[in-house]
Amino acid sequence: MMFFLWIVIFIESVSLLISFMYILKKRKRSLIERQNATLFKDMFELAPYSCVLNSLDGRYLKVNQSYCDRMGVTPAEVIGKTMAEMGTVIDENAVQKIRQQLMEKGEVFNVEIQLTQNNGQIIHSLFSSRIIEYNGENVFLSMTVDISDRKNVERHLLEREQKLIVQNERLQNLLKNGALFLNNFSGAVEQITRTGSQLLETPRVSVWIYSDDFQVIRCIDVYNSVTDTHSSGEELQSSDFPAYTDAHRQGIAITVSDVYSDPRTKDIPEAYLKGHDIRSLLDVPIWMGERIRGLLSFEFTGRERVWTAEDERIAHTLATFVTLGFEIDERKRSDEQRDHLQSQLLQSQKMEAVGRLAGGVAHDFNNMLTVIIGHSEIAAMSEQITEDVAADLEEIKKAARRSADLTGQLLAFARKQTIDPRVLDLNLTVAGLISMLRRLIGEDIDLAWMPGDALWPVCMDPSQVDQILVNLCVNARDAISGVGKIVIETLNVVFDKTYCEEHFGFIEGSYVMLAVSDDGCGMTREQLSHIFEPFFTTKDKGKGTGLGLATLFGIVKQNNGFVNAYSEPGKGTTLRLYLPKSAEEISEPLTSEPLTALVGCGEVVLIVEDEPVILSMGKIMLEKMNYKVLAAGSPSDALKIAGEHAADIDLLMTDVVMPEMNGKELSEKIIALNPSIRCLYMSGYTANAIVHRGVLDKGVHFVQKPFSIRTLSRKIRMVLDSEPDQ
Repeated sequence: MMFFLWIVIFIESVSLLISFMYILKKRKRSLIERQNATLFKDMFELAPYSCVLNSLDGRYLKVNQSYCDRMGVTPAEVIGKTMAEMGTVIDENAVQKIRQQLMEKGEVFNVEIQLTQNNGQIIHSLFSSRIIEYNGENVFLSMTVDISDRKNVERHLLEREQKLIVQNERLQNLLKNGALFLNNFSGAVEQITRTGSQLLETPRVSVWIYSDDFQVIRCIDVYNSVTDTHSSGEELQSSDFPAYTDAHRQGIAITVSDVYSDPRTKDIPEAYLKGHDIRSLLDVPIWMGERIRGLLSFEFTGRERVWTAEDERIAHTLATFVTLGFEIDERKRSDEQRDHLQSQLLQSQKMEAVGRLAGGVAHDFNNMLTVIIGHSEIAAMSEQITEDVAADLEEIKKAARRSADLTGQLLAFARKQTIDPRVLDLNLTVAGLISMLRRLIGEDIDLAWMPGDALWPVCMDPSQVDQILVNLCVNARDAISGVGKIVIETLNVVFDKTYCEEHFGFIEGSYVMLAVSDDGCGMTREQLSHIFEPFFTTKDKGKGTGLGLATLFGIVKQNNGFVNAYSEPGKGTTLRLYLPKSAEEISEPLTSEPLTALVGCGEVVLIVEDEPVILSMGKIMLEKMNYKVLAAGSPSDALKIAGEHAADIDLLMTDVVMPEMNGKELSEKIIALNPSIRCLYMSGYTANAIVHRGVLDKGVHFVQKPFSIRTLSRKIRMVLDSEPDQ
C-alpha cells in the first residue's frame, strides 16, 4: 500500500513540475513577444524614412512620424484612408505591378515611384514593402526613401550639359566662319550680336564705338530678337551721361539690374531707355590694344534681370570676337600691309584669335567641365541609381570629355597648353604606339615603322607625341582610298647656315626628324599652303574639324621645332617634323598608370578654390578617396585655416588664378608655416604663375582642369609620395 502511495505522490510531483515549467516557458515567450513588439514599435517610430502599415485593401493602419512630416499630415488624418482618399496620385500601372509582385512573392525592394500630392508637389521615392502578420492579420509593411533631391541634381546636370553643348556649338560656329571676319566685317558683327542674343536670352544686343575723344558713342549694329532685325546709326553724346562713360573707361564689365536707379546709368537719355523699353544692362569693353574701342551691350527689356558670372564670361568671349573683327578690319585698311594681308591673317591672326579665345574661355569652360565630369562620376558611384540614370550619366561624361578634348586642341594650337616635358628616346616612344596606330588605321592599310639608328634624345611631353602621331595617321588613313601604305620614320639631321639660306622655313641646328608619309590622294599646292590653318580641311563636310594639323603645328612650335610638308595630287603626302636635339640625358621610362582611382590613407588635404561648385565637388571627391579635407573658398580663408592646422596638413591643393593672390604666392605663405606640406596646383588657365612659356617649372606639380576622380587620385598620390616642396 505504501508503495502505491509513493507512486501517486511521484506522479503528481512530476505533473506539477511539468505544469510549472510550461507556465515559465509561456511567460518567457510572452515576454519575448512583448519585447519584439516594443522593438518593432521603436524601430517603426524612430526610422528616419517613411514607414506605414496598410491593410491588403490599401487602407492605412499605422504611420510613423517621418511619414507625417514628409506628407504634411497627422496620423488622425491618415488612419483608415487610402492613398487616393488622401489626394495623393500615383501611376495606376505602377501600383498594379507592385501589388502583383507583393501578392506573388510577398515583398518588393527599391522600386522607384513618383507621387503627386494634392498640392501639386511631386515626390520621387524608393519604395520597399513586405507582407507581415500584425494583430492576427496579414498587412503590408512599406518603407519609402525620398530621392527627390537626387533626381533634381540629375536633372540639373543634364540641363547644364545641354546648355553647355549649345553654347559650345554656337561659339564653334563663330570660329568656323573665319571667312566672314575677313570679307564682311558688318556681317561678322551681326552674327556676333545674334549669337549673343541667343546665348544670353537677351532681346537686344548692340555694338557701340567711342570716338577718339570719348565724346560721342555710335551704334554700328543692334540686333532685336523680337523683330529678328539689325539696325545701326544711332548716336549719343557721352557728355550727357559722364558716370556711364567713366565706368566704361575703367575697362571692366558693367552689370545693372535697374538702369533707372543705378548711378552709372540713370543719366542715360530717357528717350533712349524708355524708347526701347530697356530695364537692365550688361556691358563689356571692346579693346584695341591698350585702349577701349567701344562696348558690347546686352539690353534686357520689360523687367529687371540679375546678371550672373556666367553671363559675364560669355559676354567677354563674344566681345573678344568683336575685337578680332575690328583688328582685321583695321589691318585691311592699312596700305602698308594690304599686299600680304591674306596670308598674314590666315596664318598669324587666326592663331592669335584662337589663342585669345582659348586662353580666355579655357578657364571657365574647363571649370564647368570639371563640375560636370566630377558630379557625374560621384552620382554614378551611388548604389541606388537605375540603369537608365547610369546610362544618362555616362552620356554626360562622354559629352564633357569631347568638349574637354576640343579645348585641349585649341590650347595646343595656340601654344598655350601646359606641358610637362621630359627627355625621350623618340624611337621607344613611337614604338610603344605602333600597335594602337595599326588598330586605328585598319587592316587594309600597311603601317611601316622605320626607326633611325642611334637617335638623339628630344625634350617634349610624351602625350604630345601621341597627339602628333594620331593626327597624322588619321589624316593619312582618310587620304587613302582602299588599300595603301603609311610609313613612320625617324632620323638624325643637321642643318647648317648655307642649307637654311637656300631652303625657306628651315632653321639652323641639330634635329631629330619624325616623318609620316602616305600614298593617298595628295594635295594641290594651294591646299598645301593652308593645311596648318585652324578649321581648314580637305575632307568632306562633317568628317573633319580642321584642327588636327593646326594642333600639330602649335605643338611643334611650342617645342622650338618646325614642320615641312610635301604633297602632290595622286602621289601622296609627307610631313616631316624637326624637333631640337636635347643635351640632357634620357628620362626614366614612363610607367603604366593604374586604371582605377588610388585611395588615400587619411592624409589631411587643404583645398583652395574660389569657385564654390568646384570647391564643393573637390571636397566630395577627396573624401571619397579617403582624405580628410579642409576647404577654403579664398586665399585669406586658406591662410586662416593653415594658421590653425599647419602641423596637420599633408597637402595643399590650390587653384592658380584667384582673387587676393595667386596659388603660387599662397603656397609660399602656407609652406613657410610647415615646410613638409606638399603642393598640387590646379587650373583651367594656362597657369602663368607656375609655368614658363607653357612649360612647368621643375618640381612643380600641376593638374589641368577638367580632371576625373582617377586622374586626380593618381596625381595626389604622386605628390604625397614625393619629397616636400622646397
